[in-house]
Amino acid sequence: MNVAEPRQTTRGHVADRNRPFLEIEAFLDFICPCCLIGTRHLRAAMKRLTELRPEIELRVVWRSAQLLPNTPPAGEPYRVFYLARLGGSKAVAARRAQLQQAGRPAGITFSFDQNPLLPNTAAAHRLLA
Repeated sequence: MNVAEPRQTTRGHVADRNRPFLEIEAFLDFICPCCLIGTRHLRAAMKRLTELRPEIELRVVWRSAQLLPNTPPAGEPYRVFYLARLGGSKAVAARRAQLQQAGRPAGITFSFDQNPLLPNTAAAHRLLA
């Protein structure tokens, strides 16, 4: 019996040397709507690749990328933050419409007014690390 030597991947996973391998590094912030959309598209692409090429082993290495590290520890009101960041209510409405449109193909409908607080994601990133 011939057993292939295992190989180490970025996160220490062991993979079979005889099997094609694809490791994907994905950077995200938990509060980022574009990251959520991208994650959904990544999962769909991985599912499709697995259907087309089941011999390829896929692994995702999730990387922390805190986009708003200066957010107060207790968070801050979304409305105040985005009005200041985007320059006014028309710009905020336009951005929300863009995100709704981008989210639809990924099966996402955003409820922007459901949570009035923009959280600091530092604790979540510590869990990912």
